[in-house]
Amino acid sequence: MPPETLRGADVLQERTAELAAIERAVDDAVAGDGRLLVFEGPAGIGKSSLLEAVRDRAEAAGIETLSARGGELERRFGFGIARQLFEAAVRDRRSARRVLAGTARLAAPVLGVDLGPDGPPAPQDPGEAGFAVQHGLYWLTVQLSERRPVALIVDDAHWADGESLRFLVHLAHRLEGLPVLLAVATRPPSDGDRLLHRLAATAGAEVFAPAPLTAAASGEVVRSLAPDADDEICRICHARAGGNPFYLRELASGLHSERLERGTAAAHRLAGWSPERVNRYVGARVAAVPAPARSLARAAAVLGQDAHPGHAAAIARLDRATADEAADALRGAGILSSDPGFAFAHPIVRSAVYEEIPAAARAAAHARAAQLLAADGASAERIAAQLVPCEPRSDAWAAERLLEAGREALARGAPAAAAGYLRRALAEPPPEAARASLLLELGVAEASAYEPGPAADHLRQAFEAAAQPAERRGAALLLASLQTQDGQGAEGVELVRQVLEECADDRALATSVEAQLVNLARFQVSTRSLARDVAVRLRERVDAGEEGSAVLATVAAEMAMAGESATRVVELAARVLERPLDPAESMGDYSFLIAVRSLIVAEELELATRVLDEAVDAAAHQGAAFGLRFLMVFRSDAAYRRGAVFDAEADARIGYDLALENEWLIGVPASVAHFVIALIERGELDEAARVVEEAGLGGPAAALADHYTTHLLLHARGRLRIAAGALDDGLADLRECGRRQIAIGELNPSVIPWRSDAALALRLTGETGEARRMCAEELDLARAFGAPRAIGMALRAAGIVEGGSAGLELVGEAVDLLARSPARLEHARALTDLGEMLEREGRRADACDVLRPALELAHRCGANALEERVLGALRAAGARPRRPVLSGPDALTAAERRVAELAARGMANREIAESLFVTVRTVEFHLSHSYRKLGIDSRGKLAAALGQPIRTRTDALT
Repeated sequence: MPPETLRGADVLQERTAELAAIERAVDDAVAGDGRLLVFEGPAGIGKSSLLEAVRDRAEAAGIETLSARGGELERRFGFGIARQLFEAAVRDRRSARRVLAGTARLAAPVLGVDLGPDGPPAPQDPGEAGFAVQHGLYWLTVQLSERRPVALIVDDAHWADGESLRFLVHLAHRLEGLPVLLAVATRPPSDGDRLLHRLAATAGAEVFAPAPLTAAASGEVVRSLAPDADDEICRICHARAGGNPFYLRELASGLHSERLERGTAAAHRLAGWSPERVNRYVGARVAAVPAPARSLARAAAVLGQDAHPGHAAAIARLDRATADEAADALRGAGILSSDPGFAFAHPIVRSAVYEEIPAAARAAAHARAAQLLAADGASAERIAAQLVPCEPRSDAWAAERLLEAGREALARGAPAAAAGYLRRALAEPPPEAARASLLLELGVAEASAYEPGPAADHLRQAFEAAAQPAERRGAALLLASLQTQDGQGAEGVELVRQVLEECADDRALATSVEAQLVNLARFQVSTRSLARDVAVRLRERVDAGEEGSAVLATVAAEMAMAGESATRVVELAARVLERPLDPAESMGDYSFLIAVRSLIVAEELELATRVLDEAVDAAAHQGAAFGLRFLMVFRSDAAYRRGAVFDAEADARIGYDLALENEWLIGVPASVAHFVIALIERGELDEAARVVEEAGLGGPAAALADHYTTHLLLHARGRLRIAAGALDDGLADLRECGRRQIAIGELNPSVIPWRSDAALALRLTGETGEARRMCAEELDLARAFGAPRAIGMALRAAGIVEGGSAGLELVGEAVDLLARSPARLEHARALTDLGEMLEREGRRADACDVLRPALELAHRCGANALEERVLGALRAAGARPRRPVLSGPDALTAAERRVAELAARGMANREIAESLFVTVRTVEFHLSHSYRKLGIDSRGKLAAALGQPIRTRTDALT
């Protein structure tokens, strides 16, 4: 009796906790609340049996089950697990078009579905393509779950391809509110398996490590296969197998088939057994079958779990009838599964058969498999997967197939798979003339697959090997960009300077390289000086009338950093954005992003917000995470400067999640900074501190990475620590921020007002001399730039530090200036300071007159911390305040209004979520708040409610 005849249910008797969790997860999924179950354990411990239990319980509850299984060979296929999961759902053309509607269409290419003109837009770069597919697969899951609850069941996830694992992580973070159960089985991940670690660490995940069977349960397993086994043999089997169900079955099967004697002789035979020697037992079973069956087993092992019987027969050189008989013999011996298909009974069995094949014969079999698959019209990836295990032999055909597979995988958004094929193509090796381009493509794939070390090595080699200027330029620019991500960009920037010298005779090309050089060098203190001379040249050309978008954007950014004329900065940046926005170009065009950032710094917030809204819509439509994470950070900044704290927090939260999920090293500090500042204004200091620590950015100020975005983080963290009462720590952060800002030549306080924040903290420590100096310096710089918000903030800080009648005058000037600006929050803050100063002067009535509008403004901005402060100041001034109560459309945050307006147009919650790049639960959350604020109880009343006049309670203060 082969071991496979023991059903999984027979070894689930000691899995009480796991089975109870499965029951709960199934019930929750049916109720519409998604769950993630992860089963971790060594091979053979019974993880597959637990997944079978998930499948049985789910199907009994009416849940649609979709399954996939990783394999040693199949892990090379980009999105291979995802394809397995969803292939049944999209097999029928009509159903495929239905479930791949909307954003789900982004998944069509990896699922082999051609939607024609309804298909997804072409991706702008490999990194975007990969996330777009993940995003599409997520919405495909959502659409499938709208028909009925869905269970996604993935076995042997330790052999899953990287792209599919990223999708599982992406989905796991978005299960809340979905009728979806995700169940994953994997061997314990190693330190390098970061995606499996991230999956298990997902909030709400239930992770189980099934324990070995007890002696009693082991005995039952043994006797189910070897009924004559006595207590001593069962005890020895339990000890030798360590309670592992699979190895127990192997032992018991051996006992049964060999009719081992009992007692001492059996104990002696079993004493030499160990799990590591399972190959011998599997080998013995394979050796016992006829020769054709042995050949077929080896062929199937070479082909992997999706082996086609015809291909296996061809590799084994068997005719169809003989192959069918051989397959039956293998099923009877427990080598192949008894289920329909052509799969091994267990991955351990397949590994054992594969390892028994001599190395030369194995390589020859893989080479033959590649040729057979090619002749059969198989995909480039399937052919390449067979070529990867072969020894390199300067085979031009093999190199070409591997290169083709790498390019296809990269274009489809599977850069990790592409990198594997291209590395193998490089080892073949390719013809020398193709080496440089292959190295460059490999560097691109590795960079897109979050493998910065190997990518940098191959890009260096590409630069050195390239004879074509375009290849050298591409390698240098990508290397510099990649190294900038981890604060080590000097080498790459020097290579870009070298390229610049080489293309000096081509003015248009040289100008483009110059702009890119300046923008790359700007990201680090250590590289900033390497492009100062180039920045000066570009400025001279713009002053002379040069019009290129890249040059205009670069010079606008340089002027904004230096604090030279906000009016001129707006003029240059606006010229970059004059042409109609092309969503495809905007995602990959840094000129667009740089121009928008310059508008924000120069306080042209209306234009910046409008183009950002358009770009966010385009990015969400394309599933363009790379562009979206930039855009969310910028839009959060613009919202904060306008005083829309809730919107700033909402966008920063999305940017933060995207930055962490997509391992955006240089962007995490920026997203954390804007998130933390919004949380400070909300009064959520504990959550802000948690965000800093969660992102790994709580270390000493001087030890943080040499990134430009670290400056933003230091400013936000300094403000957080000061707000929490840790003045010395906060001042240390602000001073380090200032040191770095000065080192890169970014003097403009409209970018980061670190001086005024430090001055206010210094005042509290009694260091008024330094505080005055900082305030004077910031005020001079702000006035030179000419942006009202920056000037108002500097005036306010100077007035507070100065105190007395002179201080009152300065803060009053700040109030007047900010009242004419879009900076509502800073206006409210200045009013609050003015009111507090008046109250301290004994002018309580005047203080209340100033503090009343401050309270309403703080409330409108969503600045809870400031609102509490104003309430306290009013009480100190003798008033009896109550919070302002707003209702009607004006009470909605911008995020709530966006959702409400789309719902009023008739869009479903899922459609709204797709368009705004959020989850359905987030849409439901915003709508429920909107209903309450608008005083309505149904979707049908939204349109009328959004058109009603604003109502503001006037009895908020007495």
